[in-house]
Amino acid sequence: MMLQASVFFDTATLEGWLEEDVSYFDLTSAVLAIGTQAAQIRWVARTDLVVACSEEVARLVELSGGHVTQVHSSGHKIAPGDAIVTAEGSAQSLLDCWKVAQNLLEYACSVATRTHKMCTLAYQVSEDIGILTTRKHPPGLRRVAQKAALAGGAAPHRLGLSETVLVFPQHRSLLPNGWQSVREALSLHARHLVEKK
Repeated sequence: MMLQASVFFDTATLEGWLEEDVSYFDLTSAVLAIGTQAAQIRWVARTDLVVACSEEVARLVELSGGHVTQVHSSGHKIAPGDAIVTAEGSAQSLLDCWKVAQNLLEYACSVATRTHKMCTLAYQVSEDIGILTTRKHPPGLRRVAQKAALAGGAAPHRLGLSETVLVFPQHRSLLPNGWQSVREALSLHARHLVEKK
């Protein structure tokens, strides 16, 4: 059974993605004088895929001043030629979010689709196999990668340092008595770690 979870993206993050790409203005659209024209945009699947981060694309469209008319939600399987998100608005509002949204969908849908394939193969062996994600992502991509993996059927293993105790050799090398020091520290703080593994 697939874990259904909504990953939170704050508006400032989405605005930051847009600001990073648009910066000051779109020079090409200004030179061509096309920004005020009415337009439509569709982000379309080229292959069979599992959708991920389409909700964030819809929010990017709205933040840019466009209007979303159709969206397949994360976790849906779609075929080549199917629109993931469709929107309308001024050409400038759509062009301002076009590439940011395209890059987001290409990455997230690829992760979701590959994760889904991995889960499908694993579950053919045993329904009891758990496919868990890592937190080893380039800075800034963790939420996108986690949402995409969830859409593909995986579950998070460890999202950050504060949620589980996981002792690596690097930690033990800083302790005077290795594993003995680890056991002592865990024993000393056991009452504070009752819900942790």
